Amino acid sequence: MLRHYQKDGIKIFFEDHLSSPQEVVRMMMVHDDEVFMPDYVMDKHDRLVQIRFDQVV
Repeated sequence: MLRHYQKDGIKIFFEDHLSSPQEVVRMMMVHDDEVFMPDYVMDKHDRLVQIRFDQVV
């Protein structure tokens, strides 16, 4: 699913670092005891421009 977003030009971040879909999956597997929540960032025209995965504390 993340690959589709990336192909559409949507930037994906994991903990403030621009990341590939593979990097996001790998980091979530490494940190499987932590919870990460996606934040969907829209532009002023309500188009999705970023997905940001940040740790929930």
